Amino acid sequence: MNAAAFPTRNATAEAAHWHALQRMQALEATQQAQLMACLTASPRHLCEYMAVLRVAAAQRAAGRSQHGAPQRALSARRANIGQLSQLIQTWSAGNAVLVMMDCNTRYTRADDNIRALTASNGLTDAWLELAKGSAPTAGAEPLLCGTPPTNTCEVVDNIRYRDAPQLTLVANRYQLNPGNFYDSAGKPLSDH
Repeated sequence: MNAAAFPTRNATAEAAHWHALQRMQALEATQQAQLMACLTASPRHLCEYMAVLRVAAAQRAAGRSQHGAPQRALSARRANIGQLSQLIQTWSAGNAVLVMMDCNTRYTRADDNIRALTASNGLTDAWLELAKGSAPTAGAEPLLCGTPPTNTCEVVDNIRYRDAPQLTLVANRYQLNPGNFYDSAGKPLSDH
């Protein structure tokens, strides 16, 4: 596939487009077709996000299912966070940003780079702001959730945001809903 086959507005957009095409090599045929449709009909940066997220999911799945999974999973998580950070810096400089993600990272994991995403992009973590107060120490015991979970346990589903002059974002409440998403035996309906 050739990046020149698609019109682009500038060198930055062309580079991002080329990277999206390169990431397609890691996707299945149906996902490649969806990304191609996106590239022809949508703003390029949205397609780039889509490509990164799909490759990230494939990397996480590979990291969980193969021998040596913990190190591969850590590498994939770190790469995913790095890619997301770069995308925010490239496409959202000066703009408000809302990031809602299942990042599989924890502040308590010493090698996870979630702090870097927050710091390098001026993001606010809604959990820290409204429930925890400050980031747990890297390398400390994980703040695992019980059943039902409390707002002080650390989950891998995150909401981070940053406002901008043209749009103010404010988190008003943080609540893990202990009564929702559990079956009659008190077991979670999913891992999230």
